[in-house]
Amino acid sequence: MTSFDASCNILNAVFAAEPRSEVMRSVMEFIKDWYRFNRVEHGAGWMGTTTMRDGLEKVMKHDCPWMNLRTSKRFQFACGRRQTLRLYREKPLKCDAPGSAECPPGRADGFGGLRYGIFEPGPERNLVAWSRFDACTKFGCDERRVEAICNKNV
Repeated sequence: MTSFDASCNILNAVFAAEPRSEVMRSVMEFIKDWYRFNRVEHGAGWMGTTTMRDGLEKVMKHDCPWMNLRTSKRFQFACGRRQTLRLYREKPLKCDAPGSAECPPGRADGFGGLRYGIFEPGPERNLVAWSRFDACTKFGCDERRVEAICNKNV
């Protein structure tokens, strides 16, 4: 399980995988290649989202070549004999309606990255999560939620 981000890469911040996942093995190979070939120097984008997309696409080409990651409208599908893939979509929140459950005041008025959510695909806009925690102040956040919790002595 993971989600497309708003630019059609795959979110590395939220995913679920079974132990010894073929997808995660493939992602790890792409991370190694990222450093091996110094892709950051060549403007290859964000490492996490790019390597997640590349790793998933490689497994899909092998295990379910009839599925196209970029054009499929399916929310969940079998890929190979042992795995089922579920893909959510990151979309901008609708923050124009006051008091919206989708976009509470802190998100509507804060940093622009807070105005994104993770939805089930389709027109119904079933919000399942927000893309960033509500104290995030910039892309990449650079904040650590664990540090914030630990500093409050919770």
